[in-house]
Amino acid sequence: MDNQTSILLILRPLLEKNKHLNAALYHKSAKSESIQFLSNYGCDTAILGHWESFGKATLSLYTCRLTINLPMKKSSAVCSGQLQSLKKQLLIQLVKAIKKSNISNFGPSFTNADQNQDENYFTIAYQLIGAITQTYGYNSVVSELLVKVLNLGELKITASKDSKTTLQEYTQKRFRKMPSYTLVDSDGPAHEKIFRAK
Repeated sequence: MDNQTSILLILRPLLEKNKHLNAALYHKSAKSESIQFLSNYGCDTAILGHWESFGKATLSLYTCRLTINLPMKKSSAVCSGQLQSLKKQLLIQLVKAIKKSNISNFGPSFTNADQNQDENYFTIAYQLIGAITQTYGYNSVVSELLVKVLNLGELKITASKDSKTTLQEYTQKRFRKMPSYTLVDSDGPAHEKIFRAK
């Protein structure tokens, strides 16, 4: 079974058991509808914002756990870049599954063109992750949603290049010689110096 078409099958038991979680499928443009939905179940309407924040934190933690043993981590900047890239790839995979399943709700002001843009589903994806994490726990959101929906084999993990390496590769390719540098200043601890050159 295709991972992205199965999101409905994955979510159905989770959402039926706790019906208020369906409010996570409402975009911010449908705020009045989601508030009404939550009030029907006696829930605090502020929970949507909490779910979104919680979802962002959960996806960040999941991404960190995926990258913990990557051999290409060289510096905090490279590691941070890898984390951001992987998190976005995971988010886009989840968004595609949500879009394909047609389970989200938008406000009346949203056009079909608006509803086709991935960025408009980010909030829904984060709210969904956060709602399931809050209700069922981190391990459940990983095992019951993320692992089943996301295709980790499609992730592209690349080492980022620092600016000096990028400049050297460019000048070698373009001018067939290495750039020359004159050190102007340096700052920072010995193991992580920042150099200014011209």
